[in-house]
Formats: sequence, C-alpha cells, structure tokens
Amino acid sequence: MDEAMWANQLLKPYSLEQITEADPRASLEMPEVQVAIRAARSSAESAIAMANTMNSLRKAAEGKNVQGKFTSEAVDCLRSALLFSGAGLDTALKRLAAEALPSLVDSDDIVSKKFSEFVESRISDESGRVRAKELVRILMAKGETPRAVMVNRWIYELQSNSAQSADRVKEFAAALGVVDSDLRKRIEPKGRKSLLEKAFLARNQIAHELDVTKPRQVDRKKLESIRQYRKRDDIVSFCTELLDVTQCLVNDTVRRMLTG
Repeated sequence: MDEAMWANQLLKPYSLEQITEADPRASLEMPEVQVAIRAARSSAESAIAMANTMNSLRKAAEGKNVQGKFTSEAVDCLRSALLFSGAGLDTALKRLAAEALPSLVDSDDIVSKKFSEFVESRISDESGRVRAKELVRILMAKGETPRAVMVNRWIYELQSNSAQSADRVKEFAAALGVVDSDLRKRIEPKGRKSLLEKAFLARNQIAHELDVTKPRQVDRKKLESIRQYRKRDDIVSFCTELLDVTQCLVNDTVRRMLTG
C-alpha cells in the first residue's frame, strides 16, 4: 500500500449507520434535543475513527499486523465513544421531558394519568390524606398556576438524577407516555439482559471504575492487563443502541405531541 492510500485509510471517517433517522419535525419543534443527539453521535464516531487510527499507527510502528486486539490507546478511544453516547442519551431525554411534558399533560391521556399520580404522591401522605402544608405551598406559588407548579416539579424530579440506566430510561418513557411495544421491549425486556442494559453496564464500569477490574494487582501487572478489554464491535453496538433508543423515544414523542 503506497503512502497516499495508507493515509487515506487512516483518515477515513467512521459512521454509526444503524441509528434511526430523526423525524423531520423533531428538529423544528425540539432543536435542543436533536442537537444533543447529533453532538453525541458525532463525538462517538470521531472517537471510534480515532481508535481505528491509533490502533493502525501503533501496530505499524511496532511492525505488527493491524488485525486482532486493539492497542490500549485505541481501547481508551473506544471507551470515550461509549461515554459520549451515554451523555447524549442523558442530555436528550432530560431536554425532551422539559420540552414535551407541558404539552403532553394536556393532550395525552396516558401522560395526564401519570401526572395525576405524581401530584397525588406529592400532596398525600402514606395513608392517602392530603398534606395541608404542601398543598398551601403549591397554591401560594408566585406567578404560576398550581398545575404549572407541579408540571415543573415533575420535570425537575425527572431531570434531577443521571439517566444512565435502563430503569431511568424506562422512567422517562413512562412519563412521556411511550407505549410502542417494540420500543418498550428494548427498554424493559423480559428474560435475558437487553442490549440497552449491557450498554449501560459497560458505560458505568468505564465512568465509575475506569474499567479496572483488579485494582489490587496494579503493583504486579501492567495497567492494561487489569482493565476490562473492550472490543470495537461491542462498543459500536452499545453506542448505536443508546443513541437509537434515544432517537426512537424522541420520534415517538414528537409525533404524539403534534397529532394529539
């Protein structure tokens, strides 16, 4: 392979091709949501492309075949791709809730029911009796109707914790009134662990444990030997699932917002 072909191969961009296209109305109605997805996708694709490049350069410099396990530097790039994808899901779903729920509580029966359940849980004690102080606080809020106060509180509580688990995605999907059976099965499967759950497991191991599986052996072994190895195909699959589920939730929500 001549130098031009070699350089072209190294600089070849990478694309996550299996992600559902955005509903055209999503970019018009919820541009900030779509920006989060696009930014995460672009960053993940760049990180995967960099992993390919780092792997090829390192192995070429050492006179090794580029096939086989990726180098430690390349695997770090793959790890970053998964973190970008998880961040995109987190940001997009939180923005989606803020944009969609004020409208859906009035137009979607399922969301309206979920909202009623939320309000009841916040103004009632365990025996079902109304908590007078909480009710007064809601009624006396300045500049907003009691309904608006509780919608904002619902959104705040949804956004208050990290959306980095399948259970949290399920919580957002339920609040947004998503009932599509295929999508719900991906979020809340029965039986074996879903691809979404596997993606979050890997993401959280990277984010919280730096993929270190045997920290006590750091004095005796090289760092890469005590960390969880990540295959490129697995990372691509995880990134795709995180971003595709996010886009499907956005598409489902915007369609109901505009037809409700």
